[in-house]
Formats: sequence, C-alpha cells, structure tokens
Amino acid sequence: MNGLSALFATVLNMSITASYVAVGVFAVRFLLRRAPKIYSYALWSAVLVRMAVPITLTSAFSLLGFLPAGSRDDAGRLAYVPPSIGLMPRPEVSTGIPAVDRTVNASLPEAVAANSVNPMQLVMTAAGIVWISGTILLLAYSLYTYLRTASRVRTATRVRDRVYETDRIASPFVFGLLRPKIYVPVGLEEIELRYIAAHEETHIRRRDHWIKPLAYLALIVHWFNPLLWLSFRSMSKDMEMACDERVLRSLGPDGRHGYSQSLLSLSTGKRDWLQAGPLTFGEDHVTARIKRIVRYRRPGPRAVALVFLAVAALIAGFVADPRSPADRGQASPPSDGAGEVYPVQELLRHQTAYVGDNSRVVALIDLLPLPSGYRRGVVELHTAEAPYGLTIRYEADAKTGEGAAVDQSLDSGSQDTLFRRNAAVLFSLIGNVDRISAVVGEDRGHPYTVERAEIEAAFGGDVRPHAADETKLSAYVEEVARSAGAAGEPNPAPPAGNEIVLLSSSRVDLANGGILYVNVEMVEGRHETEAEAGGPGGGIYADNYTGTYRLRVVNPALSTQGSTAFIYDGLMEDFGEKTLNFGGKFDLAWADYNGDGQPDFTLGQWAGSNGGIYRLYTLTERGEIVKLDTGGEMYIADHLPSVLLEQLGGNRFAAKYYDQESGEYKQWIYQWDKDKFAQVNA
Repeated sequence: MNGLSALFATVLNMSITASYVAVGVFAVRFLLRRAPKIYSYALWSAVLVRMAVPITLTSAFSLLGFLPAGSRDDAGRLAYVPPSIGLMPRPEVSTGIPAVDRTVNASLPEAVAANSVNPMQLVMTAAGIVWISGTILLLAYSLYTYLRTASRVRTATRVRDRVYETDRIASPFVFGLLRPKIYVPVGLEEIELRYIAAHEETHIRRRDHWIKPLAYLALIVHWFNPLLWLSFRSMSKDMEMACDERVLRSLGPDGRHGYSQSLLSLSTGKRDWLQAGPLTFGEDHVTARIKRIVRYRRPGPRAVALVFLAVAALIAGFVADPRSPADRGQASPPSDGAGEVYPVQELLRHQTAYVGDNSRVVALIDLLPLPSGYRRGVVELHTAEAPYGLTIRYEADAKTGEGAAVDQSLDSGSQDTLFRRNAAVLFSLIGNVDRISAVVGEDRGHPYTVERAEIEAAFGGDVRPHAADETKLSAYVEEVARSAGAAGEPNPAPPAGNEIVLLSSSRVDLANGGILYVNVEMVEGRHETEAEAGGPGGGIYADNYTGTYRLRVVNPALSTQGSTAFIYDGLMEDFGEKTLNFGGKFDLAWADYNGDGQPDFTLGQWAGSNGGIYRLYTLTERGEIVKLDTGGEMYIADHLPSVLLEQLGGNRFAAKYYDQESGEYKQWIYQWDKDKFAQVNA
C-alpha cells in the first residue's frame, strides 16, 4: 500500500482502540455520576492519549486484556486492520467483536487473480484520500472560526486584570493560548462579573484553554468516528461541571443561587459540533449544569481519596496495552525440543485463513517458542503473489547476552528442529501460507526455510484440519513435538499399519513462478534392516523400504487434501514388479533431456552389483507425471535411486553401462525423436 493508505490504517487502528477506551470511560463515568466531576474529566485523558499518541506501553494490568493481545503492527500498536490489508487475497479485520468482524469481512472485496491491482488496495487508497480531505477541511474551518473570533474581540475594552468586554459577543469565554483573556458581553452586573471571572479563571489555572483545542485537533484526525465526537462532547460537559464545582467551593452555599441565575441568564443554547470553540460560560449543557449545581454536595476526604486512587488506576489501565507473549519473554531452550509449550487455546484464537492477516499472523508467531537468547524482530509477509510466505527475523536479546552463542549454532539440529516444529504448527493455523523462513541474528543471507509440502508430506496430508478444534490441535502439537525433526534426517520412521512413508520430496520451480513438489511414497509395505532381511547379503541396503510405491505431485496453492495435484500409480507396472525397494530418503535428479522445457527425472531399482534398471519420467506443464518412452528399460551402471544422465546436446543423453563380455564400461546414446527416445549407437 502507499504511504497514505498505511497512515490511514494506523489512524484507524488507533481510533478503534480509543473507541474501546471511550466505552470504558462512559461506563465508569456512569458509576461516578455522584462523585466530583473532576474525576470524570480526568478519565477522558486516557481517550486523548489513545487518539493522539502513537507510542504504546504494555502492562500486565491493562484493562484491554480482552482484545487480541498479539495482534500488533511492526511498531507494537494494537492492529485490528492489518497494515497490509490492501495486499491480502481475502481481506480480513479482527476487532475482537466476532459479529462486527463477520459483517465487515463479508463486505470487503476479495482479490481477483486476473486484475493487476487488488480491489482492497483501491478501497484503502480511496478511504485514505477521503480521510485526509476531511481532516484538511475541518482544520481549515477551525482556522476560519478562530480568526473570526479573534476579529470579533479585537476592539474589546479592558475592564480589570485580564477581563475584557465587547458588544460583539453574547456569552463570556476564554480566548487565547499563550496569553488567555476573559471576554464578556457589555452590561453585566458586578455580581455576574464576579461569578464569570471565577469560572473562567478556574479554566485558565487548569490549562483547559490548552486541553480543549488539543483534544479537538485529535478529534479532527479521527473525524470519521462518531463515538469520539460524542466523547469530545461529554468531555466538554465534564470539564464545565468540574469548573462549576470548583467555583462553588470557593463561593460557599450562599453563592449557589446567584451563580445558577447568572449561568441561566447568559445561556445561548448554541451547540457547534464542528469546532472546539473558546471556553464559554453559558453555551454548553446549561440545564444539566444547573441541576448539578443545585444538587452538589461536597464529598468527604475519605471518599475523595478512594475515588482518586481508583481513577488513577483506571487511567493507567486504559492507557496501557495488554502484554503479548513476546513481551512476557516466552522462550524455549534449543535442546531436544520435545518440551516446547504451544498454548493451544491462544493459537486457535488467532487462527486465520490468510497469511496477509498481519495482526493474527504476528499474534501466532508471538505465541511460539523463541530461540534462547533472542526475541522476535520484524515479520515480513510475502503476499504479492503465490507462493505466499512469511519470514520471521529474530534479534539478539540484550537482556540475556546470549545472542552470539546461539547465532553460531543456527545450523545445528536443535535450532532447525525448533524452527521446523514452529513452522509445522503455523502451517496448520494459517490457511494459505506456502513457505515459512526464519532468520536469526545478522545472518540474513541464510534463512532456514520450510515448505508446506514438506510438512504435509511428513504428516500424511493436509495439516489444516488438525486445527479444527482444541482436541485435534493438541494431538497434532504432540505429534509435531515427537516427529517434526530437522530436515535431512537419514531415514523416515518405519511404517505403522497402512501409514504412507515418504522417501523423496523434490521441489520444482516452474517457469510461471509457481512451485510443485514431486513425492515418492511407499503406500503399503515394510521396513527391514539388512540383518532382518536375512543377514549379510540378505538385504540390498542397510535399510530396506519394500512395498507398493506411487508418485504424488503436490501444489501448495491448492486446497485439495494434502494439496495434491496429481497421483501417478504406474510405477509397479513400469518396473514389472509387485514391490519396489529403496534404501531410505533420496532426492530426484532433474534435467530436461528432450528439450521441451519440462523437467525430467530418472527412477531406478537395484539389478545386481553392476548397476540398476531405470525408467525416465517427465513433469508436464499441466503438473502431471508421464513416463517417457526409451524403447524399453535402461540398464545403467549406477545404484542411486535417481541418477543424472550425461547430456550431449541436441536433445541427446548418454547412459553408461557395464559390458560383461568385454569387461569394460560402455554407453548407449539416446536421441529424442518426435515423441520418444531412440538408441542411435552402441
């Protein structure tokens, strides 16, 4: 998003938080309706801080603990509208109120693949333009009214001290920021002038002539929020009543009637919502103020002390954000990793279908175990195009001083295991994320990356259903702690029952920017060591995975079970065997042998001490596996499950074999001819 859209998103999030605080202030204000109004007036300072101060503080005593504590932007502010919402395939907000979220999210436009711009990006840009235009108009109107008022009082005559009178106003008020003056209409009696001066001097001593314009400037920024307009109006009412109460204490009981009469006689009934206006004596809430004056009773010192402490605690609670798990210093030592704690209930609370949902994604990350000596840094969301991903950067925690030691061990199995487990959990909770990377310390060039296909292959299919409820996610997390070891472990676990065993998962980067994975899977079979297979010579390999095999093409962008795009079940027929045998994990060797731009690979089986029988396959542009015709089986002097053949140019390759008659190694040359390979010489 552009800068204006990002700025508007920040203001919108601040406005939502301020609204929550305003609701809390209204509730407390009702409970304090009999207490001195100075305390209700003070409570509004929390709303002003939320509206005007972008810097946030966190505390365990925050009164906003019901909000999603981990939903924050990069500056640490609570974020209900993700800053990257304009780039999200399916925009989503999270206000903490499910009914509101459902209504708003249902109305937001989804991304259209054929369009060059996300519709939500246009919505946010347009909203930003409307917002800044409204702000400028209100600022211009406020400047106009200020200059108009200054013009009206320019000819005022000094009565005494800083009290001036003029025939161009109907009600007394304070005007001026640095040198405030009290302006009154002509013809006032001395007793009325005394009451007015006492009231307006109280405003000046309390710096209300600064506070009200400042609050109005903040309101202009949040002009789109009706609740904050109502809050400003209520704050002004509390400010005037608090001033009335202070004056009444100085006048005593005998002055109450006269003060009320002056207030009533000078009331104008004006209500201008579009300007902060000067601090007027008789324009705001006159009826309510007179009733308050008549009923006013000065509270005792004990009650005042209790209310003071309660209000101070409430303001602190309203101003502070709830602490996130990262603020609490959650970390796990990079040991064997089996004991990391994943808070299942909290994880489910922030589950999201879209990696572009910044607030929920960051909240999930903050609930994960941290590398010892590090804290979570910047989170990068890669949502511009598929495959979608995220990068988590971890920064050294100055509090522990252990960053350097952990950074040096980044490539150790324990660190890899931690990140792999975290990724496995995130893949179940974030619906469309395809790739997760972790970068520790300053080693920005060497991220540890985990693909969704790797995890789904390791856990036998789509892992998203594991996050359907608390019971399923708890079981999945336990399985992750047991099974999701670091990449590159020598061999998969032995099959249990009908469990599918993954022997190979090879990534293929497509010309269109997409990603596919080709998996070699044992669907049914058994695992035997060499000794179990009959002692020395009884087994071909140290570990033998013998059974029925298939090839599966995985497309991380699909929502099908296990993201499966295609299954090739012809391996057994291709090799003419009831079972195939591989010696553990391996990688497919890729090359384009026929020059069609599509990746090809070989797959082979042991055929004696001198070599193996191999077949040649290709991955079509449709994402399907097809066996290439080589005129029969290829006998190659190699025992790897997949071998890279020597390419000779002109869509030719050489296959080396051992000739038993001559006792020499020779080679077959294969030439692509229309739709098959043919041998061109011996």
